[in-house]
Amino acid sequence: LNDIVAVGPEHFYGTNDHYFLDPYLRSWEIYLGLAWSYVVYYSPSEVRVVAEGFDFANGINISPDG
Repeated sequence: LNDIVAVGPEHFYGTNDHYFLDPYLRSWEIYLGLAWSYVVYYSPSEVRVVAEGFDFANGINISPDG
């Protein structure tokens, strides 16, 4: 995960700014311009991808009204 934002005591959204963990594969991900990063939602009962197709999902926030 690159960044998280809490939306409840046990719930949050998180960004994953790269698909690969391996530095060599990450370099190819960047070089080829693969838009494979995504945003996940976590709760105690589920984890799911809620948005995908970003070049670099780097950072997340929530508005004051939720």
